[in-house]
Parts: sequence; structure tokens; C-alpha cells
Amino acid sequence: MSSHRGSSSGRGAGGGAAPPVDDGISTRTSDEQKAIEDICVALFRNFINTDNQVGGTTFIRLHRDRLLPCLMEGLTRLPACMSGLDASRGWFVFWITHSLELLNYQLDDATKRNVVSFLARCQHPDGGFGGGPGQLAHLAPTYACVAALMVIGGEEAYRCVDRGRLYSFLMRVKNVQRGGFDLHEGGESDMRGVYCAIATASMLHLLTDELVDGIPQHIAACQRWDGGIASEPGSESHGGYTYCGLAALTILGQAQHLNLHRLLDWACHRQMSVEGGFQGRTNKLVDSCYSFWLGGILPVVHEALRQCGEYVPPSHYWISPMALQFYVFLCCQDPRGLLRDKPGKPPDFYHTAYALSGTSLSQHGPSGRQEVTGHPDNRLAPTDRFYNVRFDKVRMARDFFAAQPPFTTAEGHKGREGAGVTAYHEMLTLAESSSVGGGGVEDGRVEEIIDSRGTS
Repeated sequence: MSSHRGSSSGRGAGGGAAPPVDDGISTRTSDEQKAIEDICVALFRNFINTDNQVGGTTFIRLHRDRLLPCLMEGLTRLPACMSGLDASRGWFVFWITHSLELLNYQLDDATKRNVVSFLARCQHPDGGFGGGPGQLAHLAPTYACVAALMVIGGEEAYRCVDRGRLYSFLMRVKNVQRGGFDLHEGGESDMRGVYCAIATASMLHLLTDELVDGIPQHIAACQRWDGGIASEPGSESHGGYTYCGLAALTILGQAQHLNLHRLLDWACHRQMSVEGGFQGRTNKLVDSCYSFWLGGILPVVHEALRQCGEYVPPSHYWISPMALQFYVFLCCQDPRGLLRDKPGKPPDFYHTAYALSGTSLSQHGPSGRQEVTGHPDNRLAPTDRFYNVRFDKVRMARDFFAAQPPFTTAEGHKGREGAGVTAYHEMLTLAESSSVGGGGVEDGRVEEIIDSRGTS
């Protein structure tokens, strides 16, 4: 681990990133960009000039003591101002439980049972999950509820899902005419639906040839000239949709359908040179949720390139982890406890979950390298790059479903996890078995071991 103290020289946290372009013309976009840069720089300088000494060393700190009470309260009771988000209750469960697992907080057995019981009530009798009990089945809360069950872990949580009916729901919302998936029966179709369907099916070992037929071609058709991926063909590149499309293809082991180098170039340019965090689109402001939706692209494309037989750097994901963590820790922690989009915005569970997720990915690099900015207690548990569930929980679920009789449709289609996920875990297993002293993934040298064996 490394501890980093802010520097008063230079401007901002972006390290070696290119400075922003200023053509001297004032617009609303450029004025807002300048304003957020100034706020972030002021926060960086305030940290440097404030007594943050711990044992003679200045540390940036993630305030777990503020975060944990807010998360635990939110798991049992949400404020009245959130009543309009009743259709997102499954998402709240995922955002909160996932944040807690990244903080290494262990829920007691009674709370776990209550979570599983609530999520079971969100399951639609015809398959899939709604945003709350009695609501319409929808791909987004289906992913959220299944991911939350993976977070809870254990046989009760895994068996909560009616896999047969969920598979039937996925087939009903597959849009053969337009490509991809509708988010619900008769609903809109975009890249979110593709990711939610593919990730959910892979987690539950429900992927079949008929389910994924045509999906790689549809995602490839949504890649734009600049390398990013849009919600649908012809739309604008967007960080969230790019993660969804790339992750879905990499889960399937089909990332070769994309121009990965152009995508990588586009994604790297979304890290802001002053603030250190990520923007979601060109000429947009920094936003902590893109710590995952954009920062998470880099570990996925790293694995996608490896599976395509190309060289990938063994020690980094092409971005500055330190700059991102400066932004999250110094600009996005709200005194009330949760994390926020950017300074001046209210905190919420959504931005807390994805700021922590992106921070986790930035801390745990390839080859087991860790880069934790600030106090050692800032280290978060590693999250899975494909599903955004804590890595050890994903392994537990994989072991459980691999030991079950394979899901088989009436037509004889057999379910499985994504080929890309299987290849990734086979690589990790090889690395673990080859690591000296049994150090495991975090202490091992994953890509170096793979390279030394001549395996791509």
C-alpha cells in the first residue's frame, strides 16, 4: 500500500493528464467546468493546509464512521423524500448491501434473512424481479435483486431465485427485431437491458445459445466512431452504456466484435485532468458515479484484450488511481455521511455505491498490485469487474451453481456462465497455483505468471 500526501505544486489531482483546452470563448459548459475545477482545487488545497496529522503523517481518510450508520439506517428505513423512488427499492438494497460489503461490514444473520425475504417478495410470479413487491418485472431491478442476493450469499439466497421463470422472462423481453433486450415487456430497449440480461443470466448460469443469439452484433452496431458505445445505434457515446456493452461482450467472451483500442482511447480521455474523477460523456462535468461506470471500463477492457491475445500492461489499467481517489475522498465525502456526485450536490446511496465500486477497482490493479491513497484503512474489498459484486462472493456463487445440475430448457438448451468469465477465473486459478508461497490473487503476479507460461 502507499500513502499519498497532496502536493501544493501544480493544479489539481489529474497527475500526468493533459490540461483542459481553453479557447477563450465563454459558454455555459466552459463556465460550469471552470467552476467545478476551482471548487475541487480549493478542497485539495484546504486539505494540504489543514492539520490532518496521524502519527506525524498527513493522511486522506475515508470516513467509515459516518458512512456505516447512514447505510445501516437506509437498509431498514428510507427518508420520506425518497417515497417517489418506490420502484427502485431493489436497487436501494443492492446499493446499500454492496457498499457495506466493500467496507468489509458483516451483516448479522437476522438482517440477511430479512433482505432475502424482501427480495423474494420482489420476484414476479411470471419470472424476473420488479422494483418492489407486486411490481412489474423489469430487467434493471432483476439485475439489482440478483446481485444483492449474491452479496448476501448462501444457499437460501441463491435458491430464492426461480431460475426457470427468470429465464422465460429473459426470453420474453429479448427484442429479435431491434436487437438487444426490452427493459420490460413492451418497454424501451437500450444497452442497460443488454447488460442486465447478460450479467444476470451469467451469474445464475442461465446463458444459452438462443438467449445470446445476435447480441454481439447488436452491441457492435452501437459502438460509435470515437470508440464509446451508445444506448442504441446512432446515438452518442456514453460511459454507462459503454461499460454495459463492453462488460456484456466480455462476459460472453466475444469482445473481439469491438474496436477495443479505440474504446480504450475514448475511456482514458474521460478522466479529468484537474478534478481526477471521470466524466460520463465528452464536455460533461465530473461525477463520482462514473468512478465505476467509466473507471470500471479499464479493468474490463484489460481482460478483453488479454482474452483476444494482445499484450496488456501487467501493472496498471492506463489511468491514475491516485487522482481518482483524491476526487472521491476529498471532494465527494459529505459531512452527513454518504458520498455525493460532486461538491455542492446532496449525497445519496447511488453515488455512494458507485463511487466506492470505482475506488475499489482503482485500488486493486492487475498482478495483485494495490494502490491505496491515504490512510491504510481506506482500502476497500475488491469488487468483481463483470458483475460489481465483491469478488469472494462471486466465487462462492460460481461454486454453488457449478455444483448444481445444469439448467436445461424444454428444447434442450443448457445454461452456463459466460465464456469470458470462465476464462478469467481459469487464468486466476492458474496464477494462484503458480504463485510462490501460496500468496493468492492479491499477493500474486497474475499477468506476469500468465506471460511466463506463454498463455494469452
